Amino acid sequence: MKFKFCHDPEKKTLAIPRAALQLAKLAEAEELTIHTESGCVLVTRDDLSAGETVGVIQLLSNLNVSLISQLAEASREASDETNHDIQAYTHGLSIPAALLDQAGIAQDEPLDVQAEEGQIIITAAEEDLSDPFDDVDDSILVMLSSAGVDLSGLHMLLEQEAEQDE
Repeated sequence: MKFKFCHDPEKKTLAIPRAALQLAKLAEAEELTIHTESGCVLVTRDDLSAGETVGVIQLLSNLNVSLISQLAEASREASDETNHDIQAYTHGLSIPAALLDQAGIAQDEPLDVQAEEGQIIITAAEEDLSDPFDDVDDSILVMLSSAGVDLSGLHMLLEQEAEQDE
Protein backbone atom coordinates (compact mmCIF):
# COMPACT_ATOMS: atom_id res chain seq x y z
CA MET A 1 0.00 0.00 0.00
CA LYS A 2 1.16 3.51 -0.73
CA PHE A 3 0.58 6.56 1.49
CA LYS A 4 1.12 10.18 0.52
CA PHE A 5 1.29 12.85 3.19
CA CYS A 6 2.42 16.45 3.42
CA HIS A 7 5.69 17.32 5.07
CA ASP A 8 6.72 20.72 6.41
CA PRO A 9 10.48 21.03 5.72
CA GLU A 10 10.68 23.75 8.40
CA LYS A 11 9.95 21.18 11.10
CA LYS A 12 12.84 19.03 12.32
CA THR A 13 10.80 15.82 12.66
CA LEU A 14 8.48 13.80 10.51
CA ALA A 15 5.77 11.48 11.84
CA ILE A 16 4.83 8.33 9.98
CA PRO A 17 1.02 8.00 9.93
CA ARG A 18 -0.10 5.41 12.47
CA ALA A 19 -2.33 3.76 9.87
CA ALA A 20 0.75 3.08 7.71
CA LEU A 21 2.59 1.59 10.69
CA GLN A 22 -0.44 -0.56 11.55
CA LEU A 23 -0.81 -1.90 8.00
CA ALA A 24 2.92 -2.69 7.99
CA LYS A 25 2.57 -4.38 11.38
CA LEU A 26 5.18 -2.01 12.78
CA ALA A 27 2.96 -0.02 15.17
CA GLU A 28 3.93 -2.16 18.18
CA ALA A 29 7.60 -2.63 17.22
CA GLU A 30 9.99 -1.23 19.81
CA GLU A 31 12.93 -1.05 17.42
CA LEU A 32 12.88 -0.10 13.74
CA THR A 33 15.65 0.20 11.18
CA ILE A 34 15.69 3.08 8.72
CA HIS A 35 17.39 2.51 5.36
CA THR A 36 18.07 5.68 3.36
CA GLU A 37 19.16 6.70 -0.10
CA SER A 38 18.78 10.11 -1.68
CA GLY A 39 15.05 10.41 -2.41
CA CYS A 40 14.03 7.33 -0.42
CA VAL A 41 13.46 6.11 3.14
CA LEU A 42 12.57 2.50 3.99
CA VAL A 43 11.53 1.50 7.50
CA THR A 44 11.70 -2.15 8.58
CA ARG A 45 12.07 -4.40 11.57
CA ASP A 46 15.25 -6.45 11.68
CA ASP A 47 13.36 -9.62 12.59
CA LEU A 48 11.09 -10.03 9.56
CA SER A 49 9.42 -13.41 9.16
CA ALA A 50 9.95 -15.41 5.97
CA GLY A 51 6.54 -14.32 4.69
CA GLU A 52 7.21 -10.67 5.51
CA THR A 53 10.60 -10.90 3.80
CA VAL A 54 9.00 -12.29 0.64
CA GLY A 55 6.40 -9.49 0.79
CA VAL A 56 9.08 -6.80 1.11
CA ILE A 57 11.03 -8.32 -1.79
CA GLN A 58 7.84 -8.31 -3.91
CA LEU A 59 7.12 -4.68 -2.96
CA LEU A 60 10.68 -3.65 -3.84
CA SER A 61 10.53 -5.61 -7.08
CA ASN A 62 7.30 -3.86 -8.12
CA LEU A 63 8.78 -0.51 -7.17
CA ASN A 64 11.95 -1.39 -9.09
CA VAL A 65 9.97 -2.06 -12.28
CA SER A 66 8.14 1.26 -11.91
CA LEU A 67 11.35 3.21 -11.27
CA ILE A 68 13.20 1.60 -14.18
CA SER A 69 10.29 2.39 -16.52
CA GLN A 70 10.33 6.00 -15.36
CA LEU A 71 14.12 6.19 -15.81
CA ALA A 72 13.99 4.54 -19.25
CA GLU A 73 11.44 7.06 -20.49
CA ALA A 74 13.37 10.05 -19.10
CA SER A 75 16.69 8.80 -20.48
CA ARG A 76 15.26 8.19 -23.95
CA GLU A 77 13.68 11.66 -24.00
CA ALA A 78 16.98 13.23 -22.91
CA SER A 79 18.87 11.28 -25.56
CA ASP A 80 16.35 12.21 -28.27
CA GLU A 81 16.58 15.90 -27.32
CA THR A 82 20.37 15.80 -27.36
CA ASN A 83 20.52 14.04 -30.73
CA HIS A 84 17.94 16.45 -32.15
CA ASP A 85 19.93 19.45 -30.84
CA ILE A 86 23.20 18.11 -32.23
CA GLN A 87 21.67 17.45 -35.65
CA ALA A 88 19.97 20.84 -35.70
CA TYR A 89 23.15 22.71 -34.83
CA THR A 90 25.72 20.75 -36.86
CA HIS A 91 23.67 19.73 -39.89
CA GLY A 92 25.84 16.61 -40.01
CA LEU A 93 29.12 18.53 -40.14
CA SER A 94 32.26 17.08 -38.60
CA ILE A 95 35.50 18.80 -37.65
CA PRO A 96 38.49 17.68 -39.70
CA ALA A 97 41.32 16.16 -37.65
CA ALA A 98 43.78 18.66 -39.16
CA LEU A 99 41.76 21.59 -37.79
CA LEU A 100 41.64 20.02 -34.36
CA ASP A 101 45.41 19.45 -34.52
CA GLN A 102 45.97 23.06 -35.64
CA ALA A 103 43.90 24.25 -32.65
CA GLY A 104 45.86 22.00 -30.29
CA ILE A 105 42.79 19.89 -29.47
CA ALA A 106 43.13 16.11 -29.29
CA GLN A 107 40.70 14.19 -31.51
CA ASP A 108 39.17 12.34 -28.57
CA GLU A 109 39.02 15.39 -26.30
CA PRO A 110 35.58 16.64 -25.25
CA LEU A 111 34.51 19.89 -26.84
CA ASP A 112 32.52 22.95 -25.81
CA VAL A 113 30.44 24.55 -28.56
CA GLN A 114 29.03 28.06 -28.25
CA ALA A 115 27.29 30.41 -30.66
CA GLU A 116 28.11 34.12 -30.46
CA GLU A 117 27.17 36.89 -32.88
CA GLY A 118 26.77 34.65 -35.92
CA GLN A 119 29.84 32.53 -35.15
CA ILE A 120 30.19 29.05 -33.79
CA ILE A 121 33.09 28.80 -31.37
CA ILE A 122 34.52 25.36 -30.63
CA THR A 123 37.01 24.93 -27.79
CA ALA A 124 38.42 22.12 -25.72
CA ALA A 125 36.05 21.42 -22.85
CA GLU A 126 37.14 22.37 -19.38
CA GLU A 127 38.37 19.26 -17.66
CA ASP A 128 35.82 17.67 -15.40
CA LEU A 129 37.40 14.58 -13.94
CA SER A 130 34.19 13.30 -12.35
CA ASP A 131 31.97 10.91 -14.24
CA PRO A 132 28.39 10.53 -13.03
CA PHE A 133 28.68 6.76 -13.56
CA ASP A 134 31.64 6.52 -11.14
CA ASP A 135 29.28 5.81 -8.22
CA VAL A 136 27.15 3.27 -10.11
CA ASP A 137 28.09 -0.41 -10.15
CA ASP A 138 28.77 -1.79 -13.63
CA SER A 139 26.22 -4.55 -13.01
CA ILE A 140 23.54 -1.90 -12.39
CA LEU A 141 24.44 -0.12 -15.65
CA VAL A 142 24.22 -3.43 -17.54
CA MET A 143 20.84 -4.19 -15.96
CA LEU A 144 19.52 -0.68 -16.71
CA SER A 145 20.68 -0.90 -20.32
CA SER A 146 19.05 -4.33 -20.69
CA ALA A 147 15.83 -2.88 -19.27
CA GLY A 148 15.68 -0.17 -21.94
CA VAL A 149 17.43 2.73 -20.20
CA ASP A 150 19.40 4.83 -22.69
CA LEU A 151 22.77 5.12 -20.94
CA SER A 152 23.88 8.19 -22.90
CA GLY A 153 20.63 9.95 -21.96
CA LEU A 154 21.03 8.84 -18.35
CA HIS A 155 24.62 10.11 -18.34
CA MET A 156 23.42 13.49 -19.56
CA LEU A 157 20.65 13.65 -16.94
CA LEU A 158 23.11 12.81 -14.15
CA GLU A 159 25.54 15.47 -15.40
CA GLN A 160 22.75 18.06 -15.41
CA GLU A 161 21.77 17.13 -11.85
CA ALA A 162 25.42 17.39 -10.72
CA GLU A 163 25.68 20.87 -12.26
CA GLN A 164 22.50 21.95 -10.46
CA ASP A 165 23.88 20.68 -7.14
CA GLU A 166 27.02 22.81 -7.50
